[in-house]
Amino acid sequence: MCGIVAIAKKIGEVTSSSLEAATSKLTHRGPDGSRVWLSSNARVGLGHARLSIIDLQTGDQPLSNEDGTIRAVVNGEFYGYASIREELEARGHRFATKSDSEILLHLYEEEGYACVHRLRGEFAFVLWDDRKQVLFAARDRCGIKPLYYAEATDGLYLASEAKALFAAGVRASWDADGFFYATQGLTPPDSTLFAGIRQLPGGTYMVAHDNRIELKTYWDFDYPLATELPSIPESSAIEALEAVLAEAVSIRLVADVPVGVYLSGGIDSSAVLGIASRYARALDCYSVFFPDDVEHNEEDRIKETCERSGARLHSIRVTGDLAAEHFTAAVAQWEELPRSEWIVGKYLLSKLVRDHGTKVVLTGEGSDEIFGGQPTLVQDGKSADKPQPTPPPGQPLSQVRSLLGYVPSQILFREIGRSRMRGLLSTAHASYVKDRDPFTEVLSRMNLSEQVLGRERMSQSMYLWSKTMLQNFFLTACGDRSEMSHSVEGRLPFLDHKVVECVRSMPSSIKLKGSVVKYVLREAVRGLITDKVYQAIIKVLDTLPSLPEAQRHAWDPILLNALGACILRQTYRISG
Repeated sequence: MCGIVAIAKKIGEVTSSSLEAATSKLTHRGPDGSRVWLSSNARVGLGHARLSIIDLQTGDQPLSNEDGTIRAVVNGEFYGYASIREELEARGHRFATKSDSEILLHLYEEEGYACVHRLRGEFAFVLWDDRKQVLFAARDRCGIKPLYYAEATDGLYLASEAKALFAAGVRASWDADGFFYATQGLTPPDSTLFAGIRQLPGGTYMVAHDNRIELKTYWDFDYPLATELPSIPESSAIEALEAVLAEAVSIRLVADVPVGVYLSGGIDSSAVLGIASRYARALDCYSVFFPDDVEHNEEDRIKETCERSGARLHSIRVTGDLAAEHFTAAVAQWEELPRSEWIVGKYLLSKLVRDHGTKVVLTGEGSDEIFGGQPTLVQDGKSADKPQPTPPPGQPLSQVRSLLGYVPSQILFREIGRSRMRGLLSTAHASYVKDRDPFTEVLSRMNLSEQVLGRERMSQSMYLWSKTMLQNFFLTACGDRSEMSHSVEGRLPFLDHKVVECVRSMPSSIKLKGSVVKYVLREAVRGLITDKVYQAIIKVLDTLPSLPEAQRHAWDPILLNALGACILRQTYRISG
């Protein structure tokens, strides 16, 4: 896992100083080495900050093909690369390194842009084809690894984090729409807080040529229509999941450095540890405990899981005072508005991993999104057959219902107390967003007709959640940014695209079965988890909270948003 930078100029030249300045801002992502490359005419430059995981000796980047006409920088991992390498060598390609990243160059030579379909893993890359004068960039299917870009008058800028773009010369200013969406908690896949800066959405690649930029979706969740769900016997679904998940975990254990596991008391990380323990003994597990949160204390369950798997447990206790102490540093790294002070726990947990000398950890993120385990997704699954009251036209959420036929619980919760943010906004911004419906705006930017409408309600809600909260919060602040702040690579078996494709065709009835959440997962890993984990279920309210009840909790995230905005503004000198 690394940090990457790319600059392609249409006016002027790329300077080595700007390229090096941008790359240096990503040293936390790659402390093991830093290199840059400039084209002969200085119109294109690539930068790479390396975290060495595979091929510790010869895997430096930027990478080059045999004749130097194709260059690339890669952040992430390509799994199953050995067999692809053998295939390419049989076709006459010569490799200069033993790294997994190098297969990209030669796959591109063979298959062009379609090479993305052969890549499996968590990744983002930028490739420059000097013969065709084409810049080609892509992000993994689910958006696990970040890639930001900015189109400026003088050219195109790309980087793993926005701070690198600022260092390269991109102006740091607020994006009024991006800030509006972020404060409402439903951010479009390409949106950021910063004007002129966009994210390349997950499952998308970019082609820049002749001063034109084209984006193409190469993969999506593609949930089947409710009327076309395949008939899958429950036993077959469980067996298929068991096999594909085992493969996804085992290939993520491949590294030239030790691999650990993040462990909570839930089924997701417990399942990952249980499977990983089949292939590697005495793994190091890392857990965070919140002594101030007695209600959700999972310490006993975590220790029992470790004992069962023969793993070594390392833990950190995060109190409110400790979270507050590291809050500013964490927000500055996230480049997102915080939604809870407790997510600083993930930032500190990643520091614990690095302090113990571990560079790679397997995580349980993504399970809620594909099995429908997040509470609002469960709520929608439980109420799929119950009619919702229809909001009168012109009332809040009436347009959402018009678009989808129902109001997802995740949107309903965010609508409650939404107006309380207005008092913290400047007069100009409050006027700009007055009477706007952020949820309808975000939904209108999604491919509802081909990806949402006509699907089971739980599938619809999972899709919307995965394209917004998963990609723009849980995989950033709770994932990549917290981990890479301390030079730790997170690997996510549940978001392996073959796992997702296996699960997406399963009916919701075996994901949520009666009161059992993630039923098919629970049964697939039954022999690998403790009885306590097996018996644990997510508690979901039968009805949504009333407005007064929800508003009692609405101030915390609102004030955290405001504090986070102040931290980002001061850190990066953001204007506007």
